[in-house]
Amino acid sequence: VYFPEARMARVTGVPIYTMSHHATIQEYTEGYQAALQLELGQGDSLWRSMGCALGLLEAKPQTTAALADVLVLCDGGCDVLLTGLETGLATPVEDMAHLKAVLPLDIPEKYIMALGANVDCGHGVVQAELDCRLDVLYNSGSMIFRQPIELEHAAGAYFAELVLRCSPACSIVQSLVLAAMQGYRGKFTPEHLKSRIGHNVVPLTEQTCTLFCFHLSSVAEEVVYLPRLKPDFGFLQVASEIGAFQAELEQN
Repeated sequence: VYFPEARMARVTGVPIYTMSHHATIQEYTEGYQAALQLELGQGDSLWRSMGCALGLLEAKPQTTAALADVLVLCDGGCDVLLTGLETGLATPVEDMAHLKAVLPLDIPEKYIMALGANVDCGHGVVQAELDCRLDVLYNSGSMIFRQPIELEHAAGAYFAELVLRCSPACSIVQSLVLAAMQGYRGKFTPEHLKSRIGHNVVPLTEQTCTLFCFHLSSVAEEVVYLPRLKPDFGFLQVASEIGAFQAELEQN
């Protein structure tokens, strides 16, 4: 079964909360709110809110405390970083739906982290355009840091161990990241991926195993089509809107 998140949760002992692939952006927002309230011990307020909405409980004044201090939206690849004006956008539908969904959350600090950025060059992203985008984000101050992950460091060794224990054939991105960490370069294909993808088409470089961190709001402000994605849009509507936007660009 393809469910790498569940494997990682089992290995690390950290619970995960899943959201339906068919949910709307608004439902994603509500899902994040519910998960945060449950995870941070605010479950009572969650159930009270639901009870009030159903008319089963009397409404009481609610506090305005933030749901959490920090939120990190993670991307294996670079879809979430692209503005929409690039030649190829890889597979941005879920990334942009979640980016839009977390914007309304009352959380003081929001970040995006991306690992394996150039892996999406195997899905239509142009390497030169990705490099240019990263330069723009760095020069504007939107990029907080970029740090190669190395096996010699404790964090890198822990990451490598997790990947190997979580059925790595189920994650192309993490497998290629690990291969790059191990020093492989060019279009090297890990043995366990050959039965799934045949031959790797993404040249492995230091960029493949570099962790990037960005200010989420700054990245979101530069995604040209993001305002067109409405809260009631589901997966198919988001895909359709992005497709329509790309078609308009090609006509102009």
